[in-house]
Amino acid sequence: MSDQNQSTQINTAEDQLINACFKGYGKVAHDLLLSGVSPNCQGIIKTTPLNAAVTHRHFPVIDLLLDFGADINFESSEILSFSRTPLAIACHNGDKEMAEFLLQRGAQIDLMSGIYGNPLHAAIESNNLLLLRFILEMNANVEAKIGVYLDTPICAAARSGNKEAIKLLVQFGAKTKPLRKMERHQLSPSIVRFLKSEKYL
Repeated sequence: MSDQNQSTQINTAEDQLINACFKGYGKVAHDLLLSGVSPNCQGIIKTTPLNAAVTHRHFPVIDLLLDFGADINFESSEILSFSRTPLAIACHNGDKEMAEFLLQRGAQIDLMSGIYGNPLHAAIESNNLLLLRFILEMNANVEAKIGVYLDTPICAAARSGNKEAIKLLVQFGAKTKPLRKMERHQLSPSIVRFLKSEKYL
């Protein structure tokens, strides 16, 4: 068998595993893992089996992958979504149950992850305040800077117009000084009025 054919077979097996994890086909995933397919492989779209299972909330498949050595903090290099960790995906999706599940199994709360920043930034973008409170209660770093603007979480919340998230971040100790350094054109008029009324500006 040529090296090219071997490579094609390996890639096909990887994509089969990722597809099984997308669909929640635990038996298929189990057999492919037993055959030697890496639980940390990346298929043609550069996602991972674990990210596929997390996105579609297949909890038993996630446990299976972790049992076979999947790295719960592995950052995939997805073609359409840049790089992402499983916890960042869960937070971006506003999935509190999944975030709890992953943290219980060793996911890192402050790990940076490409387009979503860290899980706290992703939770802010999700607009799920219950998830945001949970991530804050897990001692997420409220001053971590990410993105083109080097936003702290409170700046990210202000930029997205999320007043309740701003209040919650302040409650958990976020500094308001970075807000005063933001250019006003980055903020909506209603957010500017809110920040002034709360004496954050």
